[in-house]
Amino acid sequence: MEIGRVSQHRKAKSRSSVGVCPAGFCCSQSGFCGQSRSHCDVPQCQFGDGRACDKNARPEFHSTDHRNLARAVPYGWITTCTQENTLALTFDDGPNIWTADLLNILDSYNAKATFFLTGDNQPQGPMDNPSSQWPALIQRVHQAGHQIASHTWTHPDLNTLSQEGRKTEMIQVEGALLGILGFYPTYMRPPFLECNDACLSDMQSLGYRVIGTDVDTKDFLYLTPDEIHFAKERFDDALHAKGIVLSHDTLDQTVHSLAKYMLEKARQHNLKVVTVGECLGDPRENWYSTNPVRLIAS
Repeated sequence: MEIGRVSQHRKAKSRSSVGVCPAGFCCSQSGFCGQSRSHCDVPQCQFGDGRACDKNARPEFHSTDHRNLARAVPYGWITTCTQENTLALTFDDGPNIWTADLLNILDSYNAKATFFLTGDNQPQGPMDNPSSQWPALIQRVHQAGHQIASHTWTHPDLNTLSQEGRKTEMIQVEGALLGILGFYPTYMRPPFLECNDACLSDMQSLGYRVIGTDVDTKDFLYLTPDEIHFAKERFDDALHAKGIVLSHDTLDQTVHSLAKYMLEKARQHNLKVVTVGECLGDPRENWYSTNPVRLIAS
């Protein structure tokens, strides 16, 4: 069912002056109200104009309002490591069907990495869906000694959201991870590496360190066996001690070709492949929050 158009084509950047959808309806990317998957799926659904969007769904979870900001590592943008002879491999947008393979590869090199998880980045669906493989996979990531960090719930450009919108994106991930792991991260990476001063201020108020990169493989541009060498060349050109490397565990060629290449290069350069927290000299207890919480009714 679809009813009239209420907003311009803005991809949830702001609420339109034209109006909002009725209760129970979603606003599609092109500005029409409806209840189909094409209207309600994230990230296209315009959550400011249609409150039934999937990205507005808030399952029952624990409050994360109480925050301890006393940490050893400074807040604001962090783009490189501080510890000598370390390399931090980071992987965005998971969990994904390739994540388990990547864990096996990392284990074979005795390497640790940081996974910036997205709460509901289509097509994999919500990370906390109990009927999916994602909760167990996230637990495996943590049990293997890797660092878990946040990459927002629906992968929006945070600069286009209000303060409330940015907070909602982060808190929904926190609620899901509290249910899966019993704690939530204090490290995050903004989608598209977009986080202006207002965004940085909001992230600090929530207790997050904002992690950028100084070795960007641009692996999402090179999806075939014939193209992935370009990502390897970008890695080679930018490789240095104390680098933070950006790639994605959602990509077949990254997991099965680029990851091994980067691990071999790190070994050749006598670089220790560690988590972002380790490469910043931040004690493990600072990577997560386990503050007392209270239950919020759905």
